[in-house]
Amino acid sequence: MKITEFHKPKDINELSELLLRNKNKSHILLHGTYPTPLTDINVNSVIDMSETNLRYISTDDNNIIIGSLTTIQDLIDSEILRTYSDGIVSKAAKLVAPYGIRNIASINGTLLSKFSAPEICLILMSLNAIPYFHPSKEKTLPLIYEDQDNNSILIKILIPIKNTITAFERISRTPLDKSIICSAIGIDVHDNHIIDARVSIAGIDEMPVRLPIIESAIIEKDSLSLPNIDIIIKNAVTKSANTNHEDYRGSSDYRVEMASILTERAINQVKKQYANQSET
Repeated sequence: MKITEFHKPKDINELSELLLRNKNKSHILLHGTYPTPLTDINVNSVIDMSETNLRYISTDDNNIIIGSLTTIQDLIDSEILRTYSDGIVSKAAKLVAPYGIRNIASINGTLLSKFSAPEICLILMSLNAIPYFHPSKEKTLPLIYEDQDNNSILIKILIPIKNTITAFERISRTPLDKSIICSAIGIDVHDNHIIDARVSIAGIDEMPVRLPIIESAIIEKDSLSLPNIDIIIKNAVTKSANTNHEDYRGSSDYRVEMASILTERAINQVKKQYANQSET
């Protein structure tokens, strides 16, 4: 299909009007860490959101707010993110792509594409981040491309401001290559008690997955020192893994083994941080 229209709306309302045109098949340009060539897009109308003022990082009383057009490099440069939860978002952002791509790729393009680097999504999951869509809809990470349609446009990400301890581990062929396996954990602490836990893995299925078995065990025991933690992790990872998800970088068995190892390492990292915090 030949592209016959190119639009640059000034605000989100104008964008919505363009998307609701029934006679044209419209496509929002999304720049992730793995850009999609225009030749691969089967649409009549292309929409560029760059003038909709959705590139920002701010805070209110309860949340860090990230506009959907915020670039990956912005996540690294932000003083707000560099100082929250040991700078986990900024640290992860440095690993997802080279500098040039980081200045082009936006958070909406990265989260809505299954081909993009998974670290940003995984870290946001560990922080219990909430994607917010226009006009008034919250969704749960991970997202898929179909989550954004003519009636639902990703405009911001909310990260609740809490006493959250996080860690992540990854393995890849080279430092800036897309990770083969990545694991992240986040725990919310109040009065030296673990009140919530989130354990996520990318690389054992097409999309990142949560491991509720491990999360429940941590919350129930109010501890990261679980008996037979390696067995619990291996069982949880095996249960969540897609045995058909494999490629030249790793078989499904390899992915399960490495995901189990990396998850245990991430838990041990958080365990150390939690112990240090409890002593102060």
